[in-house]
Amino acid sequence: TTADGLDYAVDASLGATTLMATYHLPVGMRVSGGFLMSNTSINGSVSSGGGDTVGGFVIAHPFTVESKTEFANSISPMATFGFDIPVLGMVLSTDIGFVNTGGFDVTLTETTATPVISAVDATALSTAESTIESELSQYEYIPYVSLMLGKWF
Repeated sequence: TTADGLDYAVDASLGATTLMATYHLPVGMRVSGGFLMSNTSINGSVSSGGGDTVGGFVIAHPFTVESKTEFANSISPMATFGFDIPVLGMVLSTDIGFVNTGGFDVTLTETTATPVISAVDATALSTAESTIESELSQYEYIPYVSLMLGKWF
């Protein structure tokens, strides 16, 4: 995708494994707690071939900045509440809860052979990382939703 003369690319990788302990309450309800081991990340890049004007500034030299965003906690605590509903000899299970991600870690790296951004401002990328992490800190707890159709034996 291109906007304002800059080329953007984003790629997301979603995945996790959970380890849960469940207490079954009467009438098909349950309370669960455990841990989510995440390998989820969002990777992106922004680049310019040079000569582009962005926000009134001319970018004289080509550059590329790559980003990686992932949960701050590689192992995150989680809690859920769920119930089972019998449906045509099967069971519909649903859970809702939260995962404590600990916020997000953001890494920005200029991959251009001759650094452009860090040559102008050595702290620009680390300042941007801190700003993005601060903005994402409101998502320390994210929702967890599960829906499953299964068969009991």
